[in-house]
Amino acid sequence: MEAINAFHEQLNAREYRKIYACSEKAFRKKAKKTGLFQKIHQRLGRVEISRPIVFQVSYISGEIIMKLSHETSFSKGDAREEFVYLISRGQVLLREYNIHTPIFDTRQESHKKRKGLLSSILDLFHRT
Repeated sequence: MEAINAFHEQLNAREYRKIYACSEKAFRKKAKKTGLFQKIHQRLGRVEISRPIVFQVSYISGEIIMKLSHETSFSKGDAREEFVYLISRGQVLLREYNIHTPIFDTRQESHKKRKGLLSSILDLFHRT
């Protein structure tokens, strides 16, 4: 889909304003507040390859809702991206975007830290 290709090109070029310009107001506000796209670019790097895995279309109250999932390879890791686009009055607007990757899973990071700390403590006991 052209909108996703444009999204990835803009993400790679750090043209976040262009992404916001093609987004619904509520999503734009949330994404700006959290620095979502900056975090993605910082932690995952550039989009290298993206392929669609799920495509759903709904027609609700005169609006077309498209839900798409992509498996995407970034320069620093892989992720599953979920896009929801609203098509209304000739406009295609990003309504929702979610990204799933172990790199963003803070529970895994804190588990690794705890495991590392536990290993260090056990090493101390074995040395004595």
